[in-house]
Amino acid sequence: MRNLMGRLNTRSDEELQRISVAWLAPSSARDRAGLIAQLMRAMTDLRAVRDFWERRTASEQEMIAYFVANGSEQGATIADLAIALGHDESQVRATATRLYQAGALATTARQQPMQIGELPRLFLPRELGQLFARIQDELDAGDISRASPTALLEMLDDADIQRAAEHWGLESMPGLRTRRELTDGLLELVPYPDRRAAVERKLGWDARQVLAAVAELPAGQTVPLADIAETLELDSAQPRSAQRLRAALEALEEALLVWHTWLPDGTRALFQPIWPTAEPAETRDQVQPPEPIETAPADSPARYPAALAWDLLTLLRWLGAGTPTVASLSSATMRARRQLDGQLWNRGGDEPLPGYLEFLAALAEYENLLEPPDTETRMQRSLRAWRDRSFEDQRLQLISHWMGAVTWIEAQDQEEVVVTGAHWPQFRRRLLVLLAELDPARWYRLEDLTRWLSRRSSDALGDIVQIATARPIDVMLDRSSERLSSLEQVVERTLRSGFAWFGLVEIGHIPSTGEVARLTEAALAAAGLRERGSFSPVEGAPLAIHPDLTVTLRDPSPVRVWSLTAFAEQTRLMPTAEYRITNRSLQRALSSGFRVEDVVTFLERQTGEPLEDATNAQLRAWAESVGRVWLAPALVIQAEHDAETRLLRAPLIAAGLRVESCADGLLAQGPEGMSAAGLAEQVSAVLRELGKTPQFRTTHEPLAGSETRS
Repeated sequence: MRNLMGRLNTRSDEELQRISVAWLAPSSARDRAGLIAQLMRAMTDLRAVRDFWERRTASEQEMIAYFVANGSEQGATIADLAIALGHDESQVRATATRLYQAGALATTARQQPMQIGELPRLFLPRELGQLFARIQDELDAGDISRASPTALLEMLDDADIQRAAEHWGLESMPGLRTRRELTDGLLELVPYPDRRAAVERKLGWDARQVLAAVAELPAGQTVPLADIAETLELDSAQPRSAQRLRAALEALEEALLVWHTWLPDGTRALFQPIWPTAEPAETRDQVQPPEPIETAPADSPARYPAALAWDLLTLLRWLGAGTPTVASLSSATMRARRQLDGQLWNRGGDEPLPGYLEFLAALAEYENLLEPPDTETRMQRSLRAWRDRSFEDQRLQLISHWMGAVTWIEAQDQEEVVVTGAHWPQFRRRLLVLLAELDPARWYRLEDLTRWLSRRSSDALGDIVQIATARPIDVMLDRSSERLSSLEQVVERTLRSGFAWFGLVEIGHIPSTGEVARLTEAALAAAGLRERGSFSPVEGAPLAIHPDLTVTLRDPSPVRVWSLTAFAEQTRLMPTAEYRITNRSLQRALSSGFRVEDVVTFLERQTGEPLEDATNAQLRAWAESVGRVWLAPALVIQAEHDAETRLLRAPLIAAGLRVESCADGLLAQGPEGMSAAGLAEQVSAVLRELGKTPQFRTTHEPLAGSETRS
């Protein structure tokens, strides 16, 4: 094997330590495997190989250059080297020995058994041969500080181009983009100060100090590397400081911020290329808003200001929130989803809007609304607290959760646009602030609006964002235009989803114009430019019940919507929400634990008057048809002695339990609604406080040997 790892594994521990000193590798490894790993990292780093080359004598450099020029697969004997280099064998042997001890050369003597009379052959391990060949290319190129950026990029290999593209935010997945496309993209992006600043922000302390030292001179002028190391007090002869300097150079070279060159005298220097000056383009703040259109779409039905909060309650009821068996949205069939869609404010028509139900479920998770109820109290405290808030409070809280979401929760159920590494809270807030610059009384073409927002928010998604889109891109677009085109798709989907669902923008259609959009007063309030409005109170009773058991919700609130959906079926939302109580809906409520008295009491309180006799009779008749039988858990408590059992009565009553005497001892019942498990736990707690050992009676198990023999 001619690879470096195999050659290092054949070396003794003493030899590995010697190689570590020669390569100025950190001596922090605790075992042999760790030391080999450290050496592999150092000896395959281009910066470390340059350092190693610079420290070699002329004869050592000559020998390495010979192996690079003639290949090292077959290797060469000492005699071969003496003839090729024109030196006597003793001198060549001394030079080869030094390189072998430093790990630069390997020998076939340790690779396989030697034949009698066969002389060992020396060779460069494969990885070192490739790196030394690159250094020979650099030396042959000479001082490249005045080379054009295009020529400089041509000198890099494919892996270097891939890493540079990642630093500058280009999509660089192998196989998706050619080297030429990545090179063109880098040439377009590097001259822009804002993109350069974004790359520089990711540098470490040492890299920033090196960059500052190089940047003191005009582009194209070189600074000796030794001078920079001395200025920054990074002694290149010490392993730790040499490692710091190499790491800084690696970060700078990979990001194309600083380049390395060899000067005519063989010393090393750094420089910044002469990048073309970016064409002065309009800054983001100078991009003018789109022109409004003169026409407006046909008036659409007015929607409730807190429509999304209302839809969330509808989804929670549909999933069974607050019950022990909360359904999973992912398990819902398309037929069930279509039925639910007809009950929502933000409806899709034939089926729910893409991603809308998932968006609602994600918002519910922020408030723990889909958690099962407590096993003892059978209450879901988060859900109860949520339904008691006003719709306006709910709406503002949901907007806050959405604005702060670190993922693209409004676009979960889609695959057309995939975004990674994005800063979503910053992006949504930027869009909201920009939208607030528009006139809420005017309509704008949606295409113009998304284009303007994209240009004004081109950096809002962060420095490392990657956007992959399934929509065809015009092949004639340059890299910057292509990126903006992809960003426009992200902006458009965000407007159509979160902003439209919350009512911050309104989207319509004009046959002669296409899709249009406008800002709403709710968006201005969310941006802090308007007073937060409150829903106008409705005069009179909030509910009205009709003889056909239709309930009109005149003054919506979360607690009223939640209560009505428990025992009635929604029939419409506009212009006024209506629900209808049916035999089926009432039976569903009664099966969930409600009583007909609960329904009657709610309706009478909300309407402000007693129910009509016919309505009351119909509800009770439907309730009787259910044939419910009420069950309540109880525990029989019996101590070893009757007198001891009677003494337990008072402590159990003091704990809030109902206690009666029975033939077997005491019969304890908990408050209404307490589960069997909760009752058992409370009784056991009282008995333990009294120093007793509570246990349930089980089937008697005879002792071994006491069974009756037949």
